[in-house]
Amino acid sequence: MRTEIWRERQVLVTGATGFVGRALVRRLSREGARVRALVHTPSKAERIEGLDGVVPVTGDLTDPEAMAEAVRDVRVVVNSAAALRGSEGQQERINITGTRILAEAAAGAGVDRFVHISSVAVYGFQPGARLDESSKAPPGTYTYGRTKAGAERSVREVAAGTGLPMCIVRPGTIYGPEARTWSGRLFGWSQRRPLWLPAGGRGTVPYIHVDDVVDLCLVCADHPAAVGEALNVVMDPPPTLREVLGAWARLTGEPRFLTLPTGLLRPIAWLLAHTGDPDSPRRQAPTVLRMLGEPTRWPMDKARDRLGWSPRVALEEGVRGCVPWLREKGLLP
Repeated sequence: MRTEIWRERQVLVTGATGFVGRALVRRLSREGARVRALVHTPSKAERIEGLDGVVPVTGDLTDPEAMAEAVRDVRVVVNSAAALRGSEGQQERINITGTRILAEAAAGAGVDRFVHISSVAVYGFQPGARLDESSKAPPGTYTYGRTKAGAERSVREVAAGTGLPMCIVRPGTIYGPEARTWSGRLFGWSQRRPLWLPAGGRGTVPYIHVDDVVDLCLVCADHPAAVGEALNVVMDPPPTLREVLGAWARLTGEPRFLTLPTGLLRPIAWLLAHTGDPDSPRRQAPTVLRMLGEPTRWPMDKARDRLGWSPRVALEEGVRGCVPWLREKGLLP
């Protein structure tokens, strides 16, 4: 990537205090960009204060006037804001309505590129499938996946009507320093001895390091071949659950794995599926259980062939890079 293009370039990052948003803001600051960091909760702005060239601004993604002001004089917009949980109405408000309002504001401001961060959740849970960018979700995909797919439609509809130069990045499960779930909790799980794994952990995980997500976003913000495209960003081939947990376990010693037959877990999965809220991910528990035993793939062919880009952070390297953060949080001696 040509890093010099970011010097003094005005960029808006939404969701700037979230895990991915912070990583984007920090990277752009290092590259010399002038970053307008959109913050929904003012008290969280301290997470990005003191970074060169970064100006936190408070605003609501669903406020058209606030978004029109946020994109004023901006050349690139990277939308990392999202509602990961909450009611269907709450997620629709942020993920679909808010994304549309932001995209319309960006189109009105004549930005050079609008990069929308989506998710492989738009494919739903499809055990054993090859889920490339043309794949569709099956019926019943849980709320987050449905609303992220709706956000993508909003961006495409605005682009079709206005000529907005946009692209969509679909990360998998993002880990790295400060990822409480996919780094912190997985590390905690990995420390069990023995480590029981459903189906021996042979199912694959759409794992990706946050630095790779950020890197692809910046490539997409400049590369002409990215316009109008949706692009997966997942390790390819993806690691198995056994490989992921093994990498975390080896931070403190060699793991000892034991296989937990999925047949023993099916009654639990059935119970979860029939007791969760209608839009809860728990409804997908039987399918998720199948995914734990059937390798699935989210290929990176398009990014590699069209942009000349592939993920760079190897699993063991990325996990070792989390050690200082784990120690800071008291999770690792």
